[in-house]
Amino acid sequence: MPFDPNVPVPFAPLDADLVRNQLNSLKALIDAQGVIIATLQTELALTTATQVPIGGVIAWFKDTPGVPAVPANFVECNGQFLSDPASPLDGQLMPDLNTGIQRFIRGGLTSGVTGGIDTFATAPADNAGVGPTFNAVTTDYSPGAVPIPPYQTAVYIIRVK
Repeated sequence: MPFDPNVPVPFAPLDADLVRNQLNSLKALIDAQGVIIATLQTELALTTATQVPIGGVIAWFKDTPGVPAVPANFVECNGQFLSDPASPLDGQLMPDLNTGIQRFIRGGLTSGVTGGIDTFATAPADNAGVGPTFNAVTTDYSPGAVPIPPYQTAVYIIRVK
């Protein structure tokens, strides 16, 4: 029978130093894989954080415990004037989505259009005599009226690759 280095010779004595060295080499290889995986996870997180395009608006749960401060390449949408020479948006007003009217984002074919109504009227609801009387929101459905809260349109995008 020919010699096969992958099959030990029956009843052959083991060399403890050789086995120890092989096991240590295997452990080092496994440990290196863990470091490589951790490095790849870190690089993936950094790459993902930079994939939001300039002008992309994302939701951020600022007051959740453990959430870090807003990254340096983002600003809150508070209608502030951006003074940042490193930004292509330098000198522009940022959208005001968080203060003032607090518009919600609505999809549209173009971005930046605003609309909606700031107040809704209320009127007694017709409860057919059942239960207490309450006021319900009434909306104006007349031509040109937009019976939805204040909004600002945005073009929604999705990354597919």
